[in-house]
Amino acid sequence: MKRVVVCCYGTRPEFIKMAPVVLELNKRKTVTPVLICSGQHEELLSGLDKIFDLTVQINLNVRKKIGSTTNLSLLTEGVHAGFAEVLGRIKPDAVLVQGDAASTFLAALAAFHQHIPIFYMEAGLRTHDLDQPFPEEAYRQMTTRISKILFAPTKINKHNLTNEGIASNRIYVVGNSIVDSVDYIKSQFRKIGIKKLRRQYYPWLPNDSKEKLIVVTIHRRENQGVVLDGILRALIKIRRDNPSNLFVFSVHPNPEVRLSVYDKLKNVSGFTLINPPLYQKFLVLLSCAQAVITDSGGLQEEAPSFEIPTIVVRKKTERVEGVRSGWSILAGVSEPGIIRAFNSLNKWRKPKGGNPYGDGKASMRIAKMIYEKI
Repeated sequence: MKRVVVCCYGTRPEFIKMAPVVLELNKRKTVTPVLICSGQHEELLSGLDKIFDLTVQINLNVRKKIGSTTNLSLLTEGVHAGFAEVLGRIKPDAVLVQGDAASTFLAALAAFHQHIPIFYMEAGLRTHDLDQPFPEEAYRQMTTRISKILFAPTKINKHNLTNEGIASNRIYVVGNSIVDSVDYIKSQFRKIGIKKLRRQYYPWLPNDSKEKLIVVTIHRRENQGVVLDGILRALIKIRRDNPSNLFVFSVHPNPEVRLSVYDKLKNVSGFTLINPPLYQKFLVLLSCAQAVITDSGGLQEEAPSFEIPTIVVRKKTERVEGVRSGWSILAGVSEPGIIRAFNSLNKWRKPKGGNPYGDGKASMRIAKMIYEKI
């Protein structure tokens, strides 16, 4: 008899990290994975299912019900109700969740209320500050408490969990499946040729090797408003002092972020503002870059696979492995701190040891463990 594992997600990073696990589960004849999307980030999820040749069986379409509001209470109500209804109807043997988004915690909570075992990917990342990042740090901690099995990407993450009283026999160090996904897509790039893809996707990028490409993304709630304004001023000053650098800013669709970025940077020389590209297109952009400036967690994990450094514009990061190994520089959010971090790139040297977040085999380990435990 086949056992059903419902795989819940709502954001682009969740799908990207869950997809290789679903592909591995599909290889097991006695397991049926069912992909359920909350529908909270539809515009950022476009085309992802085609990259991995996966079918999303159910979409809760929460945005069609609550609109574009950023009100977390309304989002919470809609996403939780949607997952609860579907889980009650399907009655799966287990639920798989990933990361720190609202969809992660709310799918887990819906499963918990129905006594469905929860398998939690990317467990144990911590800043130990509920405001950094907000509300994701809280979602991580609450999901941890109600999960049956926790897949920690690194030993540091496992240490965080055991310090919180989680039994060691519930924790498995497996690596982060983002490395698996990036390796999978890079193998497709090699078949086509990265230069050809660059010309196809970004014909406007200069070919002058003296001009350095810096990829920028900013989107977190704690970095909006006056904080974002300060970050943008720092970027303008950096460009003024480094005229050979081209900054390509992938602008998040959040209305507050978008308005601020376009207001401050639209007519500034050296900045190109783009809508978030499809994921494979974004990875092509990364492959052409010399550095990344971001508050994204996923980018901190992806950049080492392209052997480029990341300036993290946050006060704290739950991904300390990159900072400790030298792949990331934690800059804070002040103008002097960001400028100082950027200037330190002049002395940056590629760390040894490859990507500190995984070896490209996390999805195999996770799928194997799910198969054995349900």
